Amino acid sequence: MKGPRACALFVGVALIVGSRPARAQGWACYAIQPGDTAASLALRIAGRAEHRHQLSFQIFDPAASRFIGKARYDHVRPGWLACVLVDNGVQRIGTAAIATGRVPAASSGIARTLAGNQLDSRWCLVILLPATPFVWYIADRRWKGRRAVIGEMTRFGERFIREFERPLIQPHTPLPAVRSRLRFKPHQRRLEVLLAPGTGRTYPNLSDHRKNVEYDMERVLGELHDQPFVSDSLRQKGQWVIVTLSRQGA
Repeated sequence: MKGPRACALFVGVALIVGSRPARAQGWACYAIQPGDTAASLALRIAGRAEHRHQLSFQIFDPAASRFIGKARYDHVRPGWLACVLVDNGVQRIGTAAIATGRVPAASSGIARTLAGNQLDSRWCLVILLPATPFVWYIADRRWKGRRAVIGEMTRFGERFIREFERPLIQPHTPLPAVRSRLRFKPHQRRLEVLLAPGTGRTYPNLSDHRKNVEYDMERVLGELHDQPFVSDSLRQKGQWVIVTLSRQGA
């Protein structure tokens, strides 16, 4: 069993058992007979049919010297081996006694293959554990970068709204001329500014005043020319006029 999938499987098993004291661990394997299913095997050697989905229960193909993917468990073959992880001879899953007639895999070749897979799991840990700080570093940088982009979008969006609303403000009323929201799509480098008429107002809307809205949008972007945002699209959804702005540059 080679490659990233093998590594993921055995790292998963290692993480399951890693919180316990170090023990002699290995696989106890039992020959699959005609008529056996993965569910019946898991019930017989692990105590519950559902245990076939666990990492501690695997089906091994001696001819190919690899474990079988769980997606293929609906079609197990005689000659394959049903294996459970054991600690010092004690199964890690299930409490059912092993049925007679199921012969443990004693072949030295199979034993070496399984031991090699366990060695692979240790190599996976050797490779992955030192990489953990680097993974955290990358995740932290991505989170901080996302937060910085959202902060920049927020500041620009608030400036956009203030400038859009400025000529619409009426001195004799304290009510806002427009209602507004911001929606962020940092991975798409897009900011959506949602505008709707204030209480008692009808502007902005695209049904009756599309040209005026387009003019105001160009005016606002002209006033905020020092920002790396450009107009992308203009649409209406219900009462909201949605101005989509794209961030240019790095």
